[in-house]
Amino acid sequence: MSFNKEVFSRAEDTVRKCQNDITRAAEGNIHSAEVKQLQKALIRSDEGKLVAIKAVLTNKGKNTPGPDGIVFKEKDLENIMKQLKNVRTYRCGGVRRVFIPKGNNKVRPLGIPNMIDRI
Repeated sequence: MSFNKEVFSRAEDTVRKCQNDITRAAEGNIHSAEVKQLQKALIRSDEGKLVAIKAVLTNKGKNTPGPDGIVFKEKDLENIMKQLKNVRTYRCGGVRRVFIPKGNNKVRPLGIPNMIDRI
């Protein structure tokens, strides 16, 4: 599986519709359990995962590894989808601490999570 424009545009449309449903449910006085149910449905859907993967693999920090040293490439799409299969039992890993210099000769901390945690 590769970054097929048509597949991702359909996935983005589906995610956008689901996000609109969540927004309408949250703005209306609908019980919060229904909002949570819609959010879980979005998180567990393959379309939601595809959009998240695309966002992480096309951003500026796509080549920066986390503490595990792993960097995903576009060709790893099927492998990434397999790793995201168990969303219910997933536990996030740590972050790699990097100190970024500021203009006043001080530094600020930056935490870089694993690639799978970013997704």
